[in-house]
Amino acid sequence: MLLPPLATVGSLLALTWAAFAAPTTIQQIDVRELLARSEFVFEGVVTAKESVGVGGLIVTRVTFDVVDVLKGDSTTREISLEFAGGESRGQVLVIGGIRTPFNMERGVYFVESLSRRQVHPLYGWDQGRFLVLAGNVYTATGLPVFGVEPGEAEPGIAVDADEGVAVGIRTSARSDGNESRLPLSVAAFKNELLAIGW
Repeated sequence: MLLPPLATVGSLLALTWAAFAAPTTIQQIDVRELLARSEFVFEGVVTAKESVGVGGLIVTRVTFDVVDVLKGDSTTREISLEFAGGESRGQVLVIGGIRTPFNMERGVYFVESLSRRQVHPLYGWDQGRFLVLAGNVYTATGLPVFGVEPGEAEPGIAVDADEGVAVGIRTSARSDGNESRLPLSVAAFKNELLAIGW
C-alpha cells in the first residue's frame, strides 16, 4: 500500500526529529584518566566566540585568555578551541551534547589534543569542563564540586555527553560535617587535581 505524500513527509519529519532529539552518550571517565589523557589543562576566561565554515562543516571557535596552566606549555597566554556546530551564513549545525562555553565564562578546561581536530576538544566532553563562579568550582551543568578523589570508572558505562561527571568528582558535601558546605575554591580544586597527579 502506498502512503499518501503528506503522510510520507510527516513520517520522515518524525524520524528526522527523533534522530536529532536522541541524546548523545559517551563513555564515563575517571579523574585519573581525565588528567592523564588531556594534553593541555588550564584555567581560563572566554574572550571571543565565533562560528565559521571550515571544510564544509560549521565550527564554533572559542578563544580563551589563559590564567593558569596545570598541564602543558606554561607560557601559553591565549588558546582557541573549535567545537563542532554553530551558525554561519544562514546555515545551522547542531550536534547533540555539545554546549560551547559562553562569553566571559571562567573555568578549568581539559583539552584532549592541541593538534587533532575533533568534534569536541575537551576530554570527556563536559566531563572535562568546570565552571568557576564567585571563586568556587562547579561542573559544566552547575553542580557544586566539593572534592576530587581517585576513582575508577567502570568499563562500558555511558553518560549523556552534556550531563556527565567524571568518577572522582564529588558533587555532594560529606554528611559528617567535617567540611565546608561551600564548593571547592578554584585554588583548592587545582591543588586536589595536582595531588592525584598524572
